[in-house]
Amino acid sequence: MKKITLMIAALIITGSMFGQISFGPKIGLNVSKLSTDMAGNVSALKESSKTGFQLGAFVRIGTKFYVQPELLYSVRGG
Repeated sequence: MKKITLMIAALIITGSMFGQISFGPKIGLNVSKLSTDMAGNVSALKESSKTGFQLGAFVRIGTKFYVQPELLYSVRGG
């Protein structure tokens, strides 16, 4: 009887926790690369842009106040 009660309690707690956790993908675009000479001369400003991307996933834990850990991979140079 104790095992059945414990299993039912575990299922109820697990079911209620599932509503507080959400997850999904993260996709983004990076654009960068702006340089100048060592003196900071504005006339020597070189604009050569490079593009890259980032991929990842997030997990949101909580409803009103939440924690959102993320794992992202960004391509170098973008």
